[in-house]
Amino acid sequence: VTEQMEQKQKLHETSNKLQHEATHDGLTGVPNRAAFKTFIGDALRSGDGTPVGLLHIDLDNFKAVNDTHGHSGGDAVLTHTADVIRQNIRDSDLLARVGGDEFVVVCPQTSDLALLDDLSTRLLDVISKPFAWSNRLLKIEASIGAAVSQSKKTTAETLLVQADFALYEAKRTGRNRVALYDADLHDRHAFQSRRAIELANAIDTGTLDYWFQPTMSLETGQIIGLETLVRWVHPVDGVIAPDDFLPMVKELGLMGALDLLSMTAALTEKRNLNHAGFGDIGIAFNASPELLSHPDFIRRLVWGVEAAGIERAQVTIEVLETTNFGDASETQSHAAIIRDLHD
Repeated sequence: VTEQMEQKQKLHETSNKLQHEATHDGLTGVPNRAAFKTFIGDALRSGDGTPVGLLHIDLDNFKAVNDTHGHSGGDAVLTHTADVIRQNIRDSDLLARVGGDEFVVVCPQTSDLALLDDLSTRLLDVISKPFAWSNRLLKIEASIGAAVSQSKKTTAETLLVQADFALYEAKRTGRNRVALYDADLHDRHAFQSRRAIELANAIDTGTLDYWFQPTMSLETGQIIGLETLVRWVHPVDGVIAPDDFLPMVKELGLMGALDLLSMTAALTEKRNLNHAGFGDIGIAFNASPELLSHPDFIRRLVWGVEAAGIERAQVTIEVLETTNFGDASETQSHAAIIRDLHD
């Protein structure tokens, strides 16, 4: 009987350990994304209808810590951040690590954004205080997006999207600050969501416009080429500048698709130039990292050039100076793609 009881106890301990590992982050010891989803779902479904607050916390420039102090230094920062947050929230709140340097705090029974603002400000202060590690001082700062459920119909996904949008606003306006998902931010979020749908539809249907900017030789004063520029002519708001919609294209993961359209427009324009007797004018288009990585890029480029009877030397592919080329020996690297384009 004693042996059976010991085996049962070991089995119980092993089961508890596995359960804890399934619901907690191995580095910081706080609950993980799965536990967060369960907790916030239960909090939102609770019968009392009290609003639930959510903080989305992201460390600022965390990559610099890893680059400077190694991954052990980065782990120390993450552990320290989890500890100080845990020490400054209520027992009823839940802290979870949901990404590499991302944390969330679920605050049940939170009446308004003012309470989340006070808590967030306090958390920013304690997170940013330097701490000792391996005979040196480490310091990190954070940005926080805060949202509170507006009704019983608010879902966990909706609340997380709102807090994430507020976090993006905190990052956009300078970092190391709090942004609240209030009425103004809600209106902006709704506008951007509509605009994102319209933009995705414009790319999907190929209804964006392409303008061609002349390139002039300073020696001869002659036009020697055209550079392809994408423009979005909105049916209501008119021409929208690239700086206003290209970041949205990148967030939507459609930059590769957009650049393929730009490439097609460039080759079509070059064919028209040839037919009009301007065969000596070259054409250029931009190639983002997303386009370089697109599996159909080179095949469609070669096919388009050959189908239009274009001399390959008259096509210029402009690569962003911020592109990380990688190693040409790696077949999928941008450097290898550049080599294939050259060939």
